[in-house]
Amino acid sequence: MPKAGDPLFEHLEHQMEELMGQMVRRSGSGYRRTWAPRVDVYETADEFVVLVDIAGVSPEDVGVEVDEDEVTICGTRRLPQARTGTGSRPLQLEVPFGQFERRLRLPVRVDADRSTASVDAGLLTVRFPKMPRSRKRVEVEGQ
Repeated sequence: MPKAGDPLFEHLEHQMEELMGQMVRRSGSGYRRTWAPRVDVYETADEFVVLVDIAGVSPEDVGVEVDEDEVTICGTRRLPQARTGTGSRPLQLEVPFGQFERRLRLPVRVDADRSTASVDAGLLTVRFPKMPRSRKRVEVEGQ
């Protein structure tokens, strides 16, 4: 395994930097990169609470869709040039950007109409109330 200071390591490191630079430059010309934010899901007696790490994503760039027991959270983290200034050259890239999507299947149906979502300090909190279980006694008719 090559080590820092080794010419092979230096060459590989240079090639990786070139590749990352090309990816960043192409991002403005149709190149699309996806990532998946980290998600925690909690269950209470009445609801599911989903926490999504979306630091740096504007609330208007996030969408939440509910289809019975399936939840889709999607959005876009914009390119960092808006914060670093035009003409900046990346030296290290660890914060993902571009479109993201997470799909979750919950154990029971949830009430989409009463669901809420808010963002605070880069953490999206979505609350999905559980659909009330309907229990009905069916009368049996006889002749």
